[in-house]
Amino acid sequence: MYGGGHVSSFGAGTLGILKQAGDRYNVLGFWDGYKGLDDGRFEPLKEDMINPDAAGTALGSPRGKVDAGKVSHVIKKLGMCALIVEGGDDHMGEARRLYEAGVPVVGWPKTMDNDLSGTCFTLGYPTAVDVGSRIVRCAHTGAITNKKVYAFVLFGRDTDWVTAGVGKWGGADFVVPGEAEYDWRRITEKMQTVYEENGRKYGKPFAVVAVSEGAKIKGLESHVRADEVDAHGNTKLDPIKLALLLKDAAPLNLQKIMITQPVTYMMRDSPPTVADKKYADEAGRECVKMVERGQFGSAAVFHRNDEGFEVSTETLGVVSQKRHVRPEGWIDYENMTVEPRFGKYMEPLFGTPPEMDEIVFGAFPLLRKVRRKTK
Repeated sequence: MYGGGHVSSFGAGTLGILKQAGDRYNVLGFWDGYKGLDDGRFEPLKEDMINPDAAGTALGSPRGKVDAGKVSHVIKKLGMCALIVEGGDDHMGEARRLYEAGVPVVGWPKTMDNDLSGTCFTLGYPTAVDVGSRIVRCAHTGAITNKKVYAFVLFGRDTDWVTAGVGKWGGADFVVPGEAEYDWRRITEKMQTVYEENGRKYGKPFAVVAVSEGAKIKGLESHVRADEVDAHGNTKLDPIKLALLLKDAAPLNLQKIMITQPVTYMMRDSPPTVADKKYADEAGRECVKMVERGQFGSAAVFHRNDEGFEVSTETLGVVSQKRHVRPEGWIDYENMTVEPRFGKYMEPLFGTPPEMDEIVFGAFPLLRKVRRKTK
């Protein structure tokens, strides 16, 4: 059963469940998340029904809440041995409530925001960062060619994991995080400063910035849609409005050279990366193994080892707790830059982060010659 915002690795994870289940179990997919579970609306799933390269799911993944009494009745009526929930913090929390009510349930934590505790990363996060990074990295060519400032608004309601990842692997000059508050003048002044510094360094002024959709910017109109609240009390953020507000707040000289774009749903709707598919498959298989071990109330998570990451388990109570970037020190919030050690930590997922010289001179070797002349 899926819940919350969809991610790219739903299919790969479900296929992992089906392959591990084999002929020993019948696997049912419930329509419309917890609502379909409450109503007992399901579809028997087979491997040929699942495309591991497609984002999202035909079954739907709404943000509803669960009725433990109805779920217990449905599970008994259908003779189910367990429920596997694929969701983020809210839906892992709902799964925990089901477990406390006596429902045999295990979890498969997904969220592009990577904001769940007890795991190094969540499924969907690798693809979100990869897609966002490629967009931001490629934007340097347009920014340099046309002497522009590009600002991209990314996912990240309450935490800065996506912003840190895209900022580091996209080669952003700086990031505007959401776990700290900034005055709008400080942001536009930094844009201007970086723009001029790059001009002196590379012979062409430009700047590329990664902005969290959860950014708290003093002096700007709110981009929170207070009239749109989901079942869990989350208000909807408007990344398009934030992009426009940022541009409108800039001094006129910056406005003329600024391009602001939200890239949020491209991160959500893109096919999963090789890493996301691999780890989603492992998580799906681990869910079935947890059921066979009777390890209910647990979720499949990933911990760092000497070679990268390995699948493990954690309780739903731990996994459903929010995990922030700021206490872990991955971002320098004073200078709005991503710490180098974050690149080392996540290197098994994304490879070695690019340096700015690599991005600029890789795209335009001519500028290397120009810089030598100006020294």
